[in-house]
Amino acid sequence: MRDKFGWYDSHKKQVASLRHSDASVLLIGDSIIAGLQRYRNVWRNYFKHQYESLNFGIGGDKVQDVLWRINDLSLPKSLKYAVVQAGTNNLDQDNPKDIANGIIASALAFSKKSKNLKVVMTGLLPRGLEWNWKRSKIQEVNKYLNIKC
Repeated sequence: MRDKFGWYDSHKKQVASLRHSDASVLLIGDSIIAGLQRYRNVWRNYFKHQYESLNFGIGGDKVQDVLWRINDLSLPKSLKYAVVQAGTNNLDQDNPKDIANGIIASALAFSKKSKNLKVVMTGLLPRGLEWNWKRSKIQEVNKYLNIKC
């Protein structure tokens, strides 16, 4: 569990939003997921209203944080899909195989919570405008996830 100020409060607000939710889609992850709400028209038209989605992104989260948060959730019966997008914040410290295993563990944690839940596990997106060491590492993570780049 992260010790960043406000992180636990953010998580608890997200957990509280599930209590009376009829959401069918839950997106969880790092700032990539959290940032979707910056584009209000896109979020409102394609996620919030069309799919009754919840955004459980918290900037700076690593796969360990996302896995902890998933394990701390009680899912509503209305939930049909969960999307996991995490791992980019692990690139500096963790090896690609461990990052991929953390993403897979997060997806499996959702599967254990609900047999009917469909889990979408995304790969890592490219980082930087030019080719760099992070892109090489991202390719390796995605290879472990069996995602073609």
